[in-house]
Amino acid sequence: MNRMTKTLSILLPLVMLVSALVAVPAPGNGVAEAQDSGLTIRVGSKQFTEQLILGNLISLALAEFGYDATYTQLGSTAAAHEALVAGEIDVYPEYTGTGYLTFLEGAYNPAMTPSDIYNAVSQGYAQAWNLNWLEPASFNNTYCLAMTRDRAAELGIETVSDLAANADGLVFGATGEFIDRPDGLPGLIDAYGEFGFADVLSFDPGLKYSGLAEGELDVTTCFGTDGQISALDLVVLEDDQGFWPPYFAAPVINNELIAQDPYIAVILNAVMAALDSETMSQLNWEVDGNSREPQDVAFDFFYEAVLDTIPAPEDLPAPADVSIDVGSKQFTEQLILGNLIALLLQEYGYDATYTQLGSTAAAHEALVAGEIDVYPEYTGTGYLTFLEMEYSSDLTAGAVYDAVDEAYLAEWNLDWLEPSAFNNTYCLAMLDSRAEELGIQTVSDLAASADGLVFGATGEFIDRPDGLPGLIDAYGEFGFADVLSFDPGLKYSGLEQGELDVTTCFGTDGQISAMGLRVLDDDQGFWPPYNAAPVIDAEIVQTDPRVAVILNMLMQKLDTETMSGLNWEVDGNSQEPQDVAFQFLVDSGLIM
Repeated sequence: MNRMTKTLSILLPLVMLVSALVAVPAPGNGVAEAQDSGLTIRVGSKQFTEQLILGNLISLALAEFGYDATYTQLGSTAAAHEALVAGEIDVYPEYTGTGYLTFLEGAYNPAMTPSDIYNAVSQGYAQAWNLNWLEPASFNNTYCLAMTRDRAAELGIETVSDLAANADGLVFGATGEFIDRPDGLPGLIDAYGEFGFADVLSFDPGLKYSGLAEGELDVTTCFGTDGQISALDLVVLEDDQGFWPPYFAAPVINNELIAQDPYIAVILNAVMAALDSETMSQLNWEVDGNSREPQDVAFDFFYEAVLDTIPAPEDLPAPADVSIDVGSKQFTEQLILGNLIALLLQEYGYDATYTQLGSTAAAHEALVAGEIDVYPEYTGTGYLTFLEMEYSSDLTAGAVYDAVDEAYLAEWNLDWLEPSAFNNTYCLAMLDSRAEELGIQTVSDLAASADGLVFGATGEFIDRPDGLPGLIDAYGEFGFADVLSFDPGLKYSGLEQGELDVTTCFGTDGQISAMGLRVLDDDQGFWPPYNAAPVIDAEIVQTDPRVAVILNMLMQKLDTETMSGLNWEVDGNSQEPQDVAFQFLVDSGLIM
């Protein structure tokens, strides 16, 4: 499913670190009794308008469906994050750009898509803190800089670069948090250079726009969904250097709660799906412009526009009544992934069966024909092999994921669920001693030195477009003395025994580190990212959205080191794939 990122909204005056317990209006229509879960869920938020509305919406929705939800206003971004990590709250709404830059300290470049940022925070938070990023809203509440239209026109300022060149004598106002945080003023200076403002003033979030209107400030920070932008007819300066990433809002929640009750995610995903940019801006203006209370705005919106979009528990099928046929291809990693998917679904009571199918083509054809319901596929495989799309090295992993997600849904009504963090890309490997002897570091080096060398690969690699034929198109003829077709399980022993000089590998093969192999640099950028994700019949997810929630939890746990270790347990330590899969689910807390 296509994931998007959001913009950040992280401020509260340093002067006001308020932590107030706020009562949520009682649910109004009795649906709550249908769930009666008894689970206590502590909701938090930061201390500005949008966050107060979102915090109230989350708490209202959970209370409506029978959860014991409490809501606390926490203050700053750091305070909210620290409270969640420390277990003082269970969930709060965060922005993908904030998570990526501030807490994961990721490096952003403008080519990255919202899916790149979302997937990075989803996987990074799961690995670091066992926190689950649920589905984001579609609005991008990115940081921005705003001026009155008259002042911007007078100075000829349209972009942030224009501002940097004309900042002498201007007064800049922002929250104390923006002045200090890495995706605030310090990062802006790194990207655009010193601004040379006459003064930089710290303002309460609720007062900065009045400061602009009254002439105390020349420029201030804004968020993409601030209602004041249109109401005051402000000019938002173009971020022409692409400094700020996307900032899409999503509930970030203790993963143990979702593992215990996936229905929580179904509720909160529906809440976020109801919020687009126009809607969020209007809700913010109801508070900031029309002086309404955030909890009242949230209450009216929830019961008018959100409640009826959430499937009630009794409307979902019993898991035992949902048959899900899981398939996989016939090599180690796929056998492990197929078992992981089937075992986890069985743990949640679904009637899941597992079948080993063989080749990539066999797995895809079985899914399209309805002979299976889900199997793990790689984004690069879908992109090149089945969609036959043109790849260029400037495409990010998120862009490739978005392309296959959209095209599979349109072509076959198949849904790509959340991808893993590991990139199991094709690669070429040699014994380090042999590569050193021949002076080979890159695939281009291999193409220039291939005379007399023996190449071994699976029959599938020799034939498929992202295999040898595509490699020849990108690098030219290799001139191997021989090209041999090897079973996936034997190619490494062929390398070790001197039958082969070079073979194909996958980025997560355990043999790479175990045998000290040299992976040749794909210096022409031929191969796209190959992130694994469950590809599933979309009707199953539409009928029971808990299935997607459960499988997304699994994929968040799988990074390169983890997947390589699991593969080596089979290939190096001769364990059975199903035993390795089961033990991982136990060790990671997904099976109790």
